[in-house]
Amino acid sequence: MAEISALPVPMDAMANPVIPPDMDAMQVTPTPAVPEIPAEPENPSETLYIQNLNEKIKIDVMKASLRGLFKSYGEVLDVVAHSNLRMRGQAFVSFADAEVAKKAMKEVRGLC
Repeated sequence: MAEISALPVPMDAMANPVIPPDMDAMQVTPTPAVPEIPAEPENPSETLYIQNLNEKIKIDVMKASLRGLFKSYGEVLDVVAHSNLRMRGQAFVSFADAEVAKKAMKEVRGLC
């Protein structure tokens, strides 16, 4: 999807705006505030989806590394990763509790 942005306005045009005469009598009503959209949807899940993993790492080594990384946050039930073309570079890490998964996700994202 293409990104749309406004055209740049010269600084001198912003300092001295030209207002047409018919706009002097016009009333301006403020636009209502748009509520902020939360950065992350609140769908509690016990499973984390991990992508953009190095595809050259062997699956057994990747699973052991992910288990070692996430075991400090809580009990890791399972780590699923495949080497087929469709699932390469992706993994799923399942925890015993959704709160533990949420905490792990927030803290690991902070490392990047």
